[in-house]
Amino acid sequence: MNIENAISCLPGHMRESARKYVEEGQPPGDFLQAVLENDLHKAAALADDVNVLALKDWARFLHEAPVMAWGCRDRIDRWIRLGGIKGANARIKDRTNAAP
Repeated sequence: MNIENAISCLPGHMRESARKYVEEGQPPGDFLQAVLENDLHKAAALADDVNVLALKDWARFLHEAPVMAWGCRDRIDRWIRLGGIKGANARIKDRTNAAP
C-alpha cells in the first residue's frame, strides 16, 4: 500500500484534509491532529460516527504517511512549516540547483 491508497480508504469526507496535510502541510482539524499525534484516546473522543468506525483505516494511513509528518506536535508543526511533501521536494530541488 502507498499513501494514496491509504487516503482512499479513509472516510470520504476526510480524504481531502488528509491529502492536503500530507501533500501541502495544511493544518489539520482537531480529529486529524489527534490522529497525527497518535493519541487514540483523544481521536476516539473527537471522532464522528463514521471516523470512530474507521480508526483502523486511520492507523493504516499513519503507517503509510511520511514518518516526519506525525507522531508528536513538534513533528506536525515542522511538517506544516515545511509545506508537506511539496515543500520538501521544493527544498530538495533548491538545494540541488544551488550546489556548485
